[in-house]
Amino acid sequence: MAVIVLLIICFVVLVALFVISYKMLIKVRTEERAENVGKAPQRRLHPKLKELEREKQAQEQQEK
Repeated sequence: MAVIVLLIICFVVLVALFVISYKMLIKVRTEERAENVGKAPQRRLHPKLKELEREKQAQEQQEK
């Protein structure tokens, strides 16, 4: 009987920790979203795409 009670208590504590963790995660996400409202995301091109972009710009400059 005591083992069952102990297991139930452990389960309740585990669920409570998950709930607290989820609430903290939601809070941090909303703070980060509010922080990054006006900022554009920083994106980086793949090296092959960078090379293609450079070649394209070089061709455009030569045509001018």
